Amino acid sequence: VVDDEAWDVDDPVPVICLLNRQLMGLPIDPEEVYEVLAPMDAVIVGDPDVCVAKMQRFAEIGVQRLLCFQQLGGLAQPHVLDSMTRLAKEVMPLL
Repeated sequence: VVDDEAWDVDDPVPVICLLNRQLMGLPIDPEEVYEVLAPMDAVIVGDPDVCVAKMQRFAEIGVQRLLCFQQLGGLAQPHVLDSMTRLAKEVMPLL
């Protein structure tokens, strides 16, 4: 059971604010999620060129394997499968 009073939807940290809103079951705009997550180094999201560039930065510091969480939140299975297919076809061949 989630105590709605425990989650601050006006948290000054954008990613915490989004997580709190998600926990409360409030609607979240996908564009807003992208704008908050894209600048984070630990989050690889975007078009193939953006994803490859971020993955290459990890390789440059010695990372040999990445674990990709593609099924987050309430993503529907078709979206997850599409993301996995695009990763395999459009990103991995460039690495």
